[in-house]
Amino acid sequence: MDTNNYPPAELIKSPYLDMGFVPDSNKYIYLEGDRPVRGRMEHCFFEIGTAVFIGGAIGGLRGLLQGNELARGYPPKLYRVVLFNQIVKSSTLGNTMGVLALLFSGSGIIISELRKKEDPFNNIAAATMTGILFQSYGGRRKMTIGGVAGFFIGSLLTLWTQRRVITSYLSRKIPTSISVHTSIDKEEN
Repeated sequence: MDTNNYPPAELIKSPYLDMGFVPDSNKYIYLEGDRPVRGRMEHCFFEIGTAVFIGGAIGGLRGLLQGNELARGYPPKLYRVVLFNQIVKSSTLGNTMGVLALLFSGSGIIISELRKKEDPFNNIAAATMTGILFQSYGGRRKMTIGGVAGFFIGSLLTLWTQRRVITSYLSRKIPTSISVHTSIDKEEN
């Protein structure tokens, strides 16, 4: 095979072959008029992970406090064992929070696909569905309580996250009287 007919590697200019090529900015292709927006599916991974982490941290802290109270006066080795056992038992709150976040995210995705809209009402409906599904093992009464609790928690969180929109809507000036000038009024003046 004759290698003299091929150009040397230095003559080939390609960002794929150049190991020193560093793009100056992210280059994505968007449809006309679109902007980069994360969808519900992308948000759900963040929500679930955050819920598991926060639930585990709160549960671990609660276990630390309970274990410290429970093991007071024990010898050091037994103190550590009791403390670690309480932390591990209480950290299961992270699992519960993760399940709630998974139900909320899944419900939100299903509702937004069914409604073909992305608005705050999806979050309220998803929170209501989450409460119903989470308490579904306990019968109708528990499902109703879970649904009502989910509705109120979802409504409060939606009001909190949409507070800027609500305050800007409430601060609009509403005209108290409307004056209509016709061409006849202008001719008289």
